[in-house]
Amino acid sequence: MTPEEQKTIDRLIVSINKASSRPWRVFFMGILSGIGSGIGATIGLSILVAAAFYFFKLSGLEQAFHNTLQTMKELAGTLKSIR
Repeated sequence: MTPEEQKTIDRLIVSINKASSRPWRVFFMGILSGIGSGIGATIGLSILVAAAFYFFKLSGLEQAFHNTLQTMKELAGTLKSIR
């Protein structure tokens, strides 16, 4: 093992010891990491939904979808009145 590799391993060991010797720090870093992941997922999903909605409107399927929902609403009303 070269001295440079040994130096890198020693620094890694010191970093691991620092991180594991403070359980509250590990706990809060985990919380912050989870919050960051949640925010990132929310932003990513928002972008995907916005893009899908934009292309949905752009394709002209909005009116067809609206008509289908109206038909389903009328059908549900008819079935409800039959009861």
